[in-house]
Amino acid sequence: MKYCSIGLKMIYLMLLFMGNNCLLAQNDSLPYHTLKNYTVIADYQPFNQASLKKLDNLELMRNALQMSEALVFFSGVNIKDYGGLARLKTVSVRGLGANHTAVSFDGVALTDCQTGQIDVGKLSLENVGELAILNANSEQDIFKPARLFASANTLQIKTKRPFFKEGKKINLATNIKIASALTFNPCLLLENKIGNRISTSISMEYLYSKGNYPFILQYGGLNDSISKEIRQNADVSALSTVANFIYKDTSNELIIKGYLYFSNKGLPGAVILYSQNSRQRLWEDNIFLQAHYTHYFPKSFSYRFILKTNYAHTHYLDPDYLNSYGKLDNRYYQREYYMSNILLYQSKLKMNFSVSNDLIYNNMSSNMIGFCYPTRLTVLTNVALTYYNRWVSVQTNLLHTFAQNQTQTETTKTYFNKLSPAFNVEFRLMKKEKLTLGTTYQYVFRMPTFNDMYYTAVGNRTLRPETINQLSTNLSWVKSWNKKLPFSKMSVAAYYHFVNDKIVAMPSRSLFEWTMLNYGKVNIWGVDANVMMQINATK
Repeated sequence: MKYCSIGLKMIYLMLLFMGNNCLLAQNDSLPYHTLKNYTVIADYQPFNQASLKKLDNLELMRNALQMSEALVFFSGVNIKDYGGLARLKTVSVRGLGANHTAVSFDGVALTDCQTGQIDVGKLSLENVGELAILNANSEQDIFKPARLFASANTLQIKTKRPFFKEGKKINLATNIKIASALTFNPCLLLENKIGNRISTSISMEYLYSKGNYPFILQYGGLNDSISKEIRQNADVSALSTVANFIYKDTSNELIIKGYLYFSNKGLPGAVILYSQNSRQRLWEDNIFLQAHYTHYFPKSFSYRFILKTNYAHTHYLDPDYLNSYGKLDNRYYQREYYMSNILLYQSKLKMNFSVSNDLIYNNMSSNMIGFCYPTRLTVLTNVALTYYNRWVSVQTNLLHTFAQNQTQTETTKTYFNKLSPAFNVEFRLMKKEKLTLGTTYQYVFRMPTFNDMYYTAVGNRTLRPETINQLSTNLSWVKSWNKKLPFSKMSVAAYYHFVNDKIVAMPSRSLFEWTMLNYGKVNIWGVDANVMMQINATK
C-alpha cells in the first residue's frame, strides 16, 4: 500500500507537469494581453438602515400615479393637500410640519425662501428611480452637502439612471393618463447614449384639467333641499420638464440637471349665497439649473462640488377685490445662488470622515408697495464621522449655521449662529439574523421664512429660530424564510420631539390683526410600525 500511494503521487505530479506544459504551449501560441486597471466605486451599505424607508421605480409605477400618492405608503408621513389636482401638496413627517422636511432632488435640496415649504405637487413621478424618507440623520451616507444635515427629516428623490440594452443608443417611452373633468396627462421620456461615458435624458409632462366636476350643494340642514352643481374656476394647466446630462468614467462623474415648471390655475372659492363667483387666478413659474461633480482620487479621498441657481415667480390675481385699484395683483420673485464643497475620507479601519461647506444667497422682490426686499446669506459647515463593523454602526455630525438677514428698508442686519449636533448608533443583536436596535438623537432648528418675518402686516422681524430636540429608538428584523417568502422586514420605532420657540400665527391687537410669534413649547411622541413582505406565487 505504501508503494501504491507513492506511485499515485508520481502519476499525479506527471499529469500536473504535462498540464502545465500544455498551458505554456497554449500561452505561446496566443497573443499576450494586459488587463487594464479598473476602479469599482460603490457606496457602503450598512447592515441595516431602519430609519430609511424606500420605494424603487417598479414599486412606484405599480402603486401610484402622483408623488403624493406614493408618499402615503410611508409610515409617519402626512400629506397636506390644499385643493386636489395640481394644487399645493406638502410633506409633514412625525408631526413636525412641512418646514422641517427637506426635499432632496438628486442630492441637492429644493428650496422656497418665501414659505419654507416645498410643493411636491409640482414634481413628476415619471422618471423617478427611487423615493425615500429619512428620519433624522440616521443614514450612513455622509458624502452629501451640509444643507441636508440641517433638517429634521428628508424626502430623497433620485432620478432613474438611463439603461440601454446592447446595441441600443436611444430609449423612447410615452404614456397618457385620462380622467374625468376633461383631465388628460401625457408624458414623454427620451434617453440618448453618446459613446460609453455620456448619456442624456429629457422628460416632459403636461397636465390639463377643466376641473368642472359635479357636486351636491346642501341648503340648510339634512332635511332641507339640495341642488346639483358644477364646480367653476377649477381648471389647471401645467407643464414640467427635466433634462439631465450624465458623464461618468472610472474616477469622475458629472451630472447637470435643468428643471422648468410653468402653471396657470383657477382658484375656486367658497359657495356664498348659492353663488360660485370666483375669478381668482394663480400663475407659478420655477426654473433651476444645477451641476453635480464628483472626483474619486486613487486612494481614500473623494471630492464633490455642487453649483445651483434657482428662480421662482408667483403671480396671484383677484379681479374682484374691493380696494382703490379694483383688484388684487400680487407678484413675488425669489432667487437663490448655491454652492457646496464636500470632501470625504474613507479609512481602511472602517471609519469615514467628511467635511462640507455650503454658501447660500437668497433674495426676494415684489410689486407690492412698501415691500422691504429681504436678502439672506447663509453659511453652513458640517463635519461628520461614521464607524462600522459587523456588530455596530455609528454616525455622528456637528453642523454650524451662520445666517445674515438684511432689507432695503433697514440699515441694521440680523445675525443667527447655531450649533446642531446629531448622533446615531445601531447594534446587530444576532449573528445569523438581521435583527438590529438603533437610537438617534438630533438637535435641529429652522430659520424663520421671509413670510414669517416680512409679510405685510403679519411678519415679525424679531422672530427667533424654532428649535427641536428629537430622539428616536427603532428595532428592525429582516429575514428570508423560504422560496415562497424570500424576504420580510418588520420594524418599529418610538420617537419623542421637544419643540421650543415654535413659530405660530397669533392675534395681536385684535382678532382681525395677526402676527407671527415664538410661542410656547410642544411635546410630540409617537410610534411607527412597518411590515414588508415579498411573496412568490406558485401554481
